[in-house]
Amino acid sequence: MLPSNDKTDRKKIGIHKTTYDQLKDFSRFNGIKLRWLIDAMATEMLQDDAIRQRIIDNALSKQQGDDD
Repeated sequence: MLPSNDKTDRKKIGIHKTTYDQLKDFSRFNGIKLRWLIDAMATEMLQDDAIRQRIIDNALSKQQGDDD
C-alpha cells in the first residue's frame, strides 16, 4: 500500500546532514521527490534479504564507530 500524499501522513526523522545532502542530490538528479525515494528504498530493503543484511551490517558498523 502506498502512503498518501497528505501532510498528516508524514513523520520527521533525524539524519546526518551529509546523508541528507547525498539523498537530496540523488533524488533531484533522478527527478524523484525525496520522500518517495526513501519509501522505495525502505520497500526494497524489506523485500530483499541481501540488501537488508548489507544495510544492517553497515548501520551497525557506523553505530559502533559513533559510540567510540
